[in-house]
Amino acid sequence: MLLSSVGIAFVLPFLGQNVAAIQVWDSPDDIPTAVPSDCRNALTYNMTCANSLVTAQDAANGAALVGVAAKTYCTKECHDSLQTFQESILSACGKKEYQLYKNSTTTQSPAVVADGLVWAYSLMCIQDASGYCLADLYNRTKAPCSDCTLKYGSVMMSSDYGRNKFPPAAFSSLGLGLGF
Repeated sequence: MLLSSVGIAFVLPFLGQNVAAIQVWDSPDDIPTAVPSDCRNALTYNMTCANSLVTAQDAANGAALVGVAAKTYCTKECHDSLQTFQESILSACGKKEYQLYKNSTTTQSPAVVADGLVWAYSLMCIQDASGYCLADLYNRTKAPCSDCTLKYGSVMMSSDYGRNKFPPAAFSSLGLGLGF
């Protein structure tokens, strides 16, 4: 469930909890020089998300955080730092694709990396009146039209990651009149 290339930069005490700054890349030098300098710097932003990041792939494949893991990850600090990372990437890198890894010919837009982390956070941190509810939804203990289920549908439709798993036509065929 963790991003494999994530490095923990430092740990700070914060309101009695440890808040870790996590980077997708540790240093601009870890990214090929064909990627513009401003973009390489943006890719090394410290995200304050406990000890881990959830990838879009993990989220789309059914991962869920429960209990302390959800409470530790689903914080305002993590949300805000992921949003800042996403905005910085869009500003510094745009949507252009680059070879982001040395010794690799695969190209990818840094915006896809940032967008995926923000979307995964949105999915992992769905709440209803009972608290974090994604695991309950996956366990089928939430009603089809519950607040949790509707929020889940909204998050899934908000990104290509979710739409690839559940195309809008799948929702419209339910006859719920959701306008997809």
